[in-house]
Amino acid sequence: MLQKAIWIVRSGVFRMAVGIPYYVQIFSVPDQRCGIVRPTFSGLRAPQPCYPATKVFAVIYPAITYTMGSQPAGVSLSGYAEEGLFYAVLATVIAGSLIGLISVLARGNDPMSIAMQVAGCLYAYYVTQVPLTATLLNSYGLVWLIAPLAAMRALAWMTSIILRK
Repeated sequence: MLQKAIWIVRSGVFRMAVGIPYYVQIFSVPDQRCGIVRPTFSGLRAPQPCYPATKVFAVIYPAITYTMGSQPAGVSLSGYAEEGLFYAVLATVIAGSLIGLISVLARGNDPMSIAMQVAGCLYAYYVTQVPLTATLLNSYGLVWLIAPLAAMRALAWMTSIILRK
């Protein structure tokens, strides 16, 4: 019983780290790389046949065949699995730059700045879990976090112009 409890705690603590050696080993071979992950836009096109997180999960846990699992990895490791070292560095620079830009835009204490801070925190979390294109375009991506904030900012600007007249 104690050994099972230790295993459960250890699995929770090292959940993300367990996949790192597998990602490096599997995707060091260029033929194994999956290509840049594209959003599926349900109904418009079939899902990508190779997805790094599910490919690694199948190698880590070969006995689990009753379901498809996922071993998440951050933008840098996912980028390596998608297109190699150069893309991994590029994806990391892009994600870091976006986090920096959001931080600059969220400097105030007004409600819009606080909402932008929350969007930035959410985006930073997803950067640690999924590939770059997913952090931007999937249903939880940055586009969908920023779009309502940009719309509110535009409405506030238009309202201020109308009220001045």
